Amino acid sequence: MAVIDWVKFRLPMMAARECALDGGMLAMLDCDGTVEWSRPRDMQMEGSYSSKLMVRTVGDYLQIDGNPVKWWQGHNLFGTDDLRGLVVATASAVCRKLDLPVRSVELAGWQMGWIPLLRVDCTRMYEFPSRSDVLATLRAAALNARSRHGTATCRGDTVYWGQHSRSWALKAYSKGQELGSRSRKHQLPEGLPHRERLEEYADSMLRVELVLRKREIERRGLYLAAAWEGDTAMEQLRLAMEGLQVSDRFELPSTLLAKLPGRLVSVYRAWQAGDDLRALYSNGTFYNYRRALLEHGIDITVVQPAQAAPANVVPFTRLVEVRAAEVPEWAKGTSLYFEPAEYLGVAS
Repeated sequence: MAVIDWVKFRLPMMAARECALDGGMLAMLDCDGTVEWSRPRDMQMEGSYSSKLMVRTVGDYLQIDGNPVKWWQGHNLFGTDDLRGLVVATASAVCRKLDLPVRSVELAGWQMGWIPLLRVDCTRMYEFPSRSDVLATLRAAALNARSRHGTATCRGDTVYWGQHSRSWALKAYSKGQELGSRSRKHQLPEGLPHRERLEEYADSMLRVELVLRKREIERRGLYLAAAWEGDTAMEQLRLAMEGLQVSDRFELPSTLLAKLPGRLVSVYRAWQAGDDLRALYSNGTFYNYRRALLEHGIDITVVQPAQAAPANVVPFTRLVEVRAAEVPEWAKGTSLYFEPAEYLGVAS
């Protein structure tokens, strides 16, 4: 199942126009201190473990922008695919925190899905044998995968397609590596229950994220939360991944090939020609070579087509033909896994 991650949405409600949110001000001053322009700053709404939502009023709408899954759970390793339930539950909680009155007709409209969406991120995690396998797949995708946006761009070990697009973008990265980074915003918060268990769960996961912006959401007919069913997020992610084409013959750039030790060049050439290297080397030697070539995005456990065969183009999903990660059983029924239907059932 896909997970709804970041969402930016607007709630139609009469109380928004009279609501004064005190988030401070942003201002531009010229060199002598004269204010050239100023505007109210979005208010930060604290959630679980200091996760924040940005809240502001826009006419007769209350706009909420952020990661509601992380706001509820304190993490976004897994979560819900119920977009409508997630935004209604989040909206109800935010309004209670702000002491904003919600009319029954407004709440009924929200529950029917009459909530405009300005951004939705859909994500899924794929479980690999190890983190090195995740990184090898990412390097292979960076070298060989193309989307409608063109070739990939990279920032560290994160691979992007359409990174700066105003419509949609796709990215893939190692979730375990992200959690282990020095940036505190990516680390799991201190005090989160089962923190070490969550880190262990994420260690060998490849995460794929699809960002849909307002223009693309409208083009796909998904502008209102009412249009999102239980499988909509997964369908959007599937279409993006299947549209990402990868050559099934991976080739190292000549500049990188020239830097490889001679013994690895011979191994690489034999693998590229379609030889089954397991039959040529002992088990220990084979895995030593595999470990060395994984650093360059080449996995010699995947036997290549014969040299004479033309290179085919396959969907990116071929690279992640492993078990898609599910919500762990030990997290269900705890604060680590927020289920909107249960929350709304309690709240109603």
